Amino acid sequence: MIMRLLSRSKRPDPGVYAQVIGGPFLPGDQVDVELISTGEAGEKEGGAKEVFLDLVCRETFWYTVKSTGAAFIGQYPGHGEENHTGMSYTAAGRPGRFKTSKNLACLSSLVLLNSHDLDHGNLRGTATFQLPTDAAPSIQGETVNVDWELRLRLNSAPSQESTTVGHITVLSSPVGTTGDQERLHGSGHRPAAISKTSTARCDVSLALAQDVMRTGQTLRGVLNARAITDINVTKVQAELECLEQAGAKESSAVYATAYLQGRSSLQARQEYQWPFQLEIPDLMLPSANFDETWVVWRVKGILGRTFRTRLETAAQVQVFTSG
Repeated sequence: MIMRLLSRSKRPDPGVYAQVIGGPFLPGDQVDVELISTGEAGEKEGGAKEVFLDLVCRETFWYTVKSTGAAFIGQYPGHGEENHTGMSYTAAGRPGRFKTSKNLACLSSLVLLNSHDLDHGNLRGTATFQLPTDAAPSIQGETVNVDWELRLRLNSAPSQESTTVGHITVLSSPVGTTGDQERLHGSGHRPAAISKTSTARCDVSLALAQDVMRTGQTLRGVLNARAITDINVTKVQAELECLEQAGAKESSAVYATAYLQGRSSLQARQEYQWPFQLEIPDLMLPSANFDETWVVWRVKGILGRTFRTRLETAAQVQVFTSG
């Protein structure tokens, strides 16, 4: 991936390109980025030039501002009555929900660009970064967004405005224990996850073959019901649902549905089983729980009823973007 560095005026000055070598990456990986400069501004004696390249992990989230009489108080989730600057609101302002972001990680590298005899006068240099072993994964959801950006500076001062010249993708993976790996690859004979809900009329349970999954895989399970009394249902289905939260904003979406049975009657003291399978979508949306970001995947077993509360149970699934 090659992207052009643009100045504040959106003109190619000094004309620096960034090319990520390899990828996507896992936590703990080494990231190499080649910089190519075709401009002459900022060159040192001997045709060299120094630039600074930052690899920044940015988390985007929302915070709320609510009215309290003549003043407004910013409610930054998890930090009491503060806004994203860390300062309490004391002046009048407009209440509502506002979008902001913060850095979860920032790695910096000084790059010396040198000329190469066979490169027609272009200056080249390489920046090397070592991702932390607990690096946050890249996430692109309906609400949640965590992005790894490459930002270039011409000055050593971190506060100087920098320009985004590229992005990298960091995948999530199981913790690495034998148990997690076995559950990811379906080893063992027992169900990996069991969920049960009991009512006066029916017991509903879910049994999943795996509860650690990779995007793009097929999740298999069985929805069970044991009727205590005769009960009429309008539908029987299993759903794969994702819940997202980024600060003060939440969303949910159903990504897969397995329709198992239509309108029918369940007889008292009878047991019923409905095998199903659901496709985990190939999205950059892994399970996550850190700072302001929260992503949870779960499988729901549902027995619909006319004009009555439906019977359902749910089991959580860990979803990763690599394995």
